[in-house]
Amino acid sequence: MDTSATDFPPSSSSMPTQAPSIDRTFGAILIGTFVAAGLYGVTLHQASRYFRVYGDDSLVCKAVAFTTVLLETAHTALSFHIWSARTSRSIVLPVRLLSIEFLPP
Repeated sequence: MDTSATDFPPSSSSMPTQAPSIDRTFGAILIGTFVAAGLYGVTLHQASRYFRVYGDDSLVCKAVAFTTVLLETAHTALSFHIWSARTSRSIVLPVRLLSIEFLPP
């Protein structure tokens, strides 16, 4: 009986030896950033409606909503920073932009 297909954990020879290059993940970062930005807008809308409509809620509920908005703001800002910082470094050497793969092969 062949048990090679069911070996767990996988042998170290089948594991990747390196992490993928960041240049190969720009498409995923861009798509994720745009989706996060859209959902950030939804979060801001829901938070503003919550604070207007449910102004009488307890301080704990308001703190949870405010913390959620703060964390989402930080996430969106960092996503845009990663994208812009990495691509603006490539502007200095435009040839590097040609090596970026926006979609996986």
